Amino acid sequence: DVFLMVRRQKTSILLDAKENTTVHELKKMIAAITKVLPENQQLCKDDEVMENNKILGDYGLNCSTAKPQDPAQVGLAYRESGNYRFHKLSLLVGACLISVTISYKFSKRI
Repeated sequence: DVFLMVRRQKTSILLDAKENTTVHELKKMIAAITKVLPENQQLCKDDEVMENNKILGDYGLNCSTAKPQDPAQVGLAYRESGNYRFHKLSLLVGACLISVTISYKFSKRI
């Protein structure tokens, strides 16, 4: 099994799937939980938008890279209402907001 932590803002969803699961099937699993239709979801792995017809293995997601104790991180964005664009992907990790489109530099104070 492939273990995934699907993240959107403050929401984290832990899912397990097979390596040959398509991205569209994964979106259906997410839709069952979030009630957001698959066509209104966008998934990203390592800053790459995941295509519906590809399988998880195409993105390097397998039992070696996505373990129960260390699930692979997948970002989730929703389509803007009345629009074809998706919201900017942002994840809340601890107390830090991480945005895919903005990079932050942290300086160390002495």
